[in-house]
Amino acid sequence: MATYVNDLRLKEIATGDESGTWGTSTNTNLELIANAMGVGAEAVANASTHTITMADGAADEFRSTFLRLTGGGQACTVTLAPNTLSHTWIMRNETAAALTLTQGSGANVTIAAGQTKIVATDGAGSGAIVYEMDDLELAGNLLVGGTLGVTGVLTATSLDISGDIDVDGTANLDVVDIDGAVNMATTALVTGVLTTTAATVFNGGFASNAASTITVADNSNNLTLTSTDGDANAGPKLDLYRNSTSPADGDLLGRINFRGRNDNSQDVDYAAWVSRISDASDGSEDGILRADILAAGAVVDVLTLYGTEVVVNESHADVDFRVESDNNTHALFVQGSDGNVGINSAESFAALDGVTGVQIGNSSATSAGIALETDDRGYLLYVPGDVLSFWDSSANSDRMRIDSSGNLLLGTTASGSAGFNLGNSINIGFSEGTNSSLANIFRQSSSGGTIVASGYKVTSTANKFESSFASAWARTAIGCFYGGIRFYADAEATVAVGTDITPTERMRIDSSGNLLLGTTTLQGRITVTATGSTTIDCARTETSTANNIVFRNGNGAVGSIQTSGSATAYNTSSDQRLKENIADADDAGSKVDAIQVRKFDWKVDGSHQDYGMVAQELQVVAPEAVSASEDPDEMMSVDYSKLVPMLVKEIQSLRARVNALESEG
Repeated sequence: MATYVNDLRLKEIATGDESGTWGTSTNTNLELIANAMGVGAEAVANASTHTITMADGAADEFRSTFLRLTGGGQACTVTLAPNTLSHTWIMRNETAAALTLTQGSGANVTIAAGQTKIVATDGAGSGAIVYEMDDLELAGNLLVGGTLGVTGVLTATSLDISGDIDVDGTANLDVVDIDGAVNMATTALVTGVLTTTAATVFNGGFASNAASTITVADNSNNLTLTSTDGDANAGPKLDLYRNSTSPADGDLLGRINFRGRNDNSQDVDYAAWVSRISDASDGSEDGILRADILAAGAVVDVLTLYGTEVVVNESHADVDFRVESDNNTHALFVQGSDGNVGINSAESFAALDGVTGVQIGNSSATSAGIALETDDRGYLLYVPGDVLSFWDSSANSDRMRIDSSGNLLLGTTASGSAGFNLGNSINIGFSEGTNSSLANIFRQSSSGGTIVASGYKVTSTANKFESSFASAWARTAIGCFYGGIRFYADAEATVAVGTDITPTERMRIDSSGNLLLGTTTLQGRITVTATGSTTIDCARTETSTANNIVFRNGNGAVGSIQTSGSATAYNTSSDQRLKENIADADDAGSKVDAIQVRKFDWKVDGSHQDYGMVAQELQVVAPEAVSASEDPDEMMSVDYSKLVPMLVKEIQSLRARVNALESEG
């Protein structure tokens, strides 16, 4: 009986087996041996695990000495089966992720993406180990046509390299004599002094484990960063990078010190730019940039830049903030000792007439917190204490005032019960010229309410107004009465000035929020009354099909009136998503027979109708088609559209019976 227990899974023919056919099996074995000495490829699944199994007595790619691992897409553990297989491969990982080779519970080998390794398995069963070739000792020469990559330590008594060197780890070199260029992708460690006869160019970067100093002996440009990139968005860039493994709020990112000596030969940091992390949270990072200045021997953070604000003098030192204009040294001045602000002041704030707070202009006031002034020092805005006053210096009186309670006073200095108080003779009017008032705002004397009107003024008669002018202007008004709002409008008319007028009410919003148009009698939340014209005109400018009116209740939209370019549709909600327990309807013949179709006359206008139904009669047969209120005095109505499904069902039944009769004939 044949077995496949050898390392190449060749067919081992038992004594006496395959008489007359052993040659075929032998040839197959020879082919498998040749296959094992060649190059093969295995497509790794795009998964976390993958198993490669060497077939018994059949050709496969897995037995190849050089095996390419392709496909994949993620880090994957590849099992080499069976676990009794002892074999050696040169494997190249051509996937985009690392592959871990395993055979049992023993040691594994990981091949990085793009890496090639020599590996072997011991075939020890469940505890099988995957080995990696660690050391390579050559007595002769090693010729590398491409790049020699060394991830560990390369030790050599003599090394002559004519090509490139790629060192990922550390190269400890006592003496290096390099005739050509040196290209280091990672770290060059120089424990002594690096001396160059020409300019030293760092294309990648410069790192030092200790403090470094660049010393120059002249006053020319000591350090210059030059960019030769032609891109409009490229330029010299200086990074102060704190590469911390545990960044936290408040961490110092960098500090640029401006240092010199004092007259006692001591080194002093006279100024500095300092940056810190304000918030290190991913997605909401905040930074801080601060300018520190030495003032009288103490550090003052004169300017701090945050992501949300700019702060001057955050250290609360006695530091003034001053902005000059073209002709004023104190265009904007904040006095550090007390925080007083001067705008367009002629001198420092300390000399500004003893005014505290904010002063705009040149003032000699002694008690104002804010003063807006004219050239003759007549106040336009004045704060004489606990009020804000608009002052007329020529009349020596208030024209408008906001008192300590927040009341606005016009033409008076006495606070009333309202927040907005007018003098006895003051209304608010809008006009185009002399004696041509077109609109007024006033309080009606007898019935209360604020009136906004065009062409009217106040009168002492309830619900009446007087004409503001006699010309033919349309007169309109808005009145607030007893919690509601009323809108008045009259056609153009010539009325003597001062004549009492009772305007026509056109619209009303009552205290309950009901809207009345063309009527003062409430019949619903919205009541519209029209005489001899269209009551409601619901129009769209577009001709495409869309809703003009949508009806909703607590469940959402339940119907609509829809128009197209040439028609109107009355829709009731019928979407399948709104229904359940859907089944075929029963025959409607009995219901259709029970419906009483009547002819009758309408009482309201005597008109005759030949075909119709009485709501009370239809309610007995099809209550779903009848609308009735719980109030017995309310009229009942019929929704004829609710009968359509019943009629359709009966027509379908009739058609079925007609078709059956026709087929029998």
